Amino acid sequence: MHKTVRDHLLSALANLGEAQLKNFKSKLNEIQLAEGYDNIPKGVLEKADPIELTDKMIQSYQEIYAVEVAEEVLRAINESQLASRLATNTRIARAGVICEGSMHKTVRDHLLSALANLGEAQLKNFKSKLNEIRLQKGYDNIPKGVLEKADPIELTDKMIQSYQETYAVMVAEEVLRAINEIQLASRLATNTRIGSESSSSDGDLR
Repeated sequence: MHKTVRDHLLSALANLGEAQLKNFKSKLNEIQLAEGYDNIPKGVLEKADPIELTDKMIQSYQEIYAVEVAEEVLRAINESQLASRLATNTRIARAGVICEGSMHKTVRDHLLSALANLGEAQLKNFKSKLNEIRLQKGYDNIPKGVLEKADPIELTDKMIQSYQETYAVMVAEEVLRAINEIQLASRLATNTRIGSESSSSDGDLR
């Protein structure tokens, strides 16, 4: 099974010794970020283990930018080899063509980014609601057994395979709103220009 972006980020952080992990957190709290992003508070970072730190970075910065930030912080604490490996493994060009809302991101990228930003409990809620939601004629709900163990990448691909890109985004947006992830739903609609943020009609799915 292919490793996800989160897997590679976690692997990089898990490879830091105790002292270097402490340095990483300290630098992460101080680093200058792209406009629209805030540093994660020191109190939140202090006791975070690599798994919690990975999840917090993805939650705060989305997958793509979280990796870019991690790479910069790793270089700043002289962990250049880990930074290079992280960049290579996640296929992020060192030239850095990616940023939030970049034109280089596809509809699939934006859908994956939205799902990857869900915590474990909310991802479970998303799958449960996705299995129950009322769809347009001609579409079927994805079976619960298929959804149960799917990670965000598998879930994204399954949704696109089942509903095609445009309708997959509309479905995802409605499910996100149903589980009170309004901000994620709005961002997904805006970034993809699909859904209620770019349409005056409600109830597109029915």
